[in-house]
Amino acid sequence: MYMNILIKNFNTDHLNILMILVSFCIASVAPLELLLLSYAFLGPAHYLTEISWLHDKQYFTNHAYDYTVLYILTLLLFLLPSFSMILLISAVCYSCISIIYSIRNHWWGKVFILTIYTIVILCFHHLPIINTFLLFLPTLIHVFCFTLLFMLAGTLKNPSTAGFCSVILLLLCPLGFFMLDHMSINLPYYNSVYAQDNIHNLSNIIKPFTDIIIDNHIMHDTNYVIRFIAFAYFYHYLNWFGKTKVIKWHKISLKRKIIITVIYITSIMVYYYNYRLGFAILLYLSFLHVILELPLNFLTLRRIIGIITPHFRRY
Repeated sequence: MYMNILIKNFNTDHLNILMILVSFCIASVAPLELLLLSYAFLGPAHYLTEISWLHDKQYFTNHAYDYTVLYILTLLLFLLPSFSMILLISAVCYSCISIIYSIRNHWWGKVFILTIYTIVILCFHHLPIINTFLLFLPTLIHVFCFTLLFMLAGTLKNPSTAGFCSVILLLLCPLGFFMLDHMSINLPYYNSVYAQDNIHNLSNIIKPFTDIIIDNHIMHDTNYVIRFIAFAYFYHYLNWFGKTKVIKWHKISLKRKIIITVIYITSIMVYYYNYRLGFAILLYLSFLHVILELPLNFLTLRRIIGIITPHFRRY
C-alpha cells in the first residue's frame, strides 16, 4: 500500500533528488571514472538529442534562421582560434539581444546592437568578471549554473517542497565535496598511478579551473575540483535524460532517430579507439550545443526575474 502511494507521488522533483544523491555518491568515490565514462557515453547522446530538441523549438529565437548566426560563430571559433574572444562575446551578446530587444524583428537591428554590445564588452574584457564568465561558460556555467537555473525556473513555475529541496540540495553539493576534500577522504585514490595517468585525458576540461598537472603529479588541492566537475557533468546529463516526460525531447521522427543513433555509435567507437581523438572530434559538437542553448538560458533567466520581481512581467 505504502509502496503504491510512493510510486504514485513520485515525480520529476523526486527523481532530481535521487539523481543528485547518486551523482554525489559516485563522484565522491570514483570521480575520474565517472567523468571519463559519462563524458564519452552520455555526452554525445546529450549533445545530439538536445540540438535536435532545440531545432524543433527553433532554438528559442524569434525567426526561422536566427540560429544560423550561432552555428556560424561556433564554426569560426574553431577555424579562427585567435579571434575566439570576440566570437564568443558575439555569440553571448547575440543570444541575449534575441531574447530581450523588440528591435529583433529587423535583422539590421540585431546586427547594430550586436556590434555595439561586442565593442562595449571588448573594451572591458580585461576585467576579471568578463574573463571568468567566458572561461567557465562551456564548463561550470553550462553544466552546473544553467542546470540550476532550469530547476529553479521549474520550481518557481510549479512550486513544490520536493522542487525547492532539489534546488537546495544541488547548491549544497559543492560544500559537501569541500568537506570531503578537507577531511582528505579518498586521498590514496588521487595519488595512484591510475589517477595520474588518466587525468591527462581530462586536462582540457579541468584546466580552466586550475593547473592540476605539475611535474606529472596531481595536486592535493585539486581533489575537490575533480569531484565537483565529475558530479556536475554526470548530473547535468542525468537531469537532461530525466526530462523525457516534461519536455518530450524523445518525440522525433524515425529518420532523425537513425541519424542520431549512427552518429552516437560512431562517436563511441572513436572514443574506444582513442579517447583523446574522440574528445577532439566531439569538441565542436559539445561547444555547439552550449552556444545554441544560450537563447534558452537568457530566456529562462528572464522568466525567473519576471516571477521573482513582478515588475519585469510587463516586458
